[in-house]
Amino acid sequence: MRFMFGMVVAMGLLGCGGADTDDVSGLEGVGSVGGEIVGGYASPAGEAPWQVSLRNTSHFCGGVIYNSKTVITAAHCVAGRQPSEISVRYNSLYHGSGGALVSVSSIVVHPSYNFSTIDNDIALIKLSSAMTLGSTQAKAVKLPAPGSDPAVKATALASGWGVISYGSSALPAALRSVSLPIVSRATAQAGYGSMVITKNMIAAGPTEGGKDTCQGDSGGPLVINGELVGITSWGWDCAASNRPGIYTRVGKYVDWIKNNAG
Repeated sequence: MRFMFGMVVAMGLLGCGGADTDDVSGLEGVGSVGGEIVGGYASPAGEAPWQVSLRNTSHFCGGVIYNSKTVITAAHCVAGRQPSEISVRYNSLYHGSGGALVSVSSIVVHPSYNFSTIDNDIALIKLSSAMTLGSTQAKAVKLPAPGSDPAVKATALASGWGVISYGSSALPAALRSVSLPIVSRATAQAGYGSMVITKNMIAAGPTEGGKDTCQGDSGGPLVINGELVGITSWGWDCAASNRPGIYTRVGKYVDWIKNNAG
């Protein structure tokens, strides 16, 4: 399973084949952070203008522009980190160049985030200075209706700099995207277990596999018609059949985001 530190004891998956997260921050410094979305394509300018790169010494997770001073990401990307350890690159298709870098002033992890179950996997990053928004590759994302769940079979767009296949260490320069169908929660529970998939999660990916987010994509957006319906969170391997990617259900957290973003 994709999980940040390869340690998900509560799910009984510790030691199982393929345990890891959708980010590869634990491999920083050895050329293993980032990569390509599985089964996707190079993102054209303006397709995912809310996408940002979270950086330490290099890219380790994605994030989503909410407003000029706030980025939404996955809690597992930033829990336990200090603001001084992170910078945000925005307004670029490249995680390692272009656009602008801004420093972080504070991190707000959802108070009910559970490291063991990956439930409530959402956090806010507040920036030290405002981003300049409005250009082709730098725009704020829209939030869905409070409490909403995306329709099953709706086509969603995921983006990021995650690896091209599970266990890969390739580090491409440019942003990648992939179109994914929303999968019912019942279907995801059939594949992962009813206790593992909560109402705070949504699933997306073709039944046959082949398309998915992967390590390095965590914290990035899952968007339908310009609305942020999911935050890339976790999954079993990458692009495996009957194992869709799992995303934080943003509709559940709209009020929390608004109340804490400022």
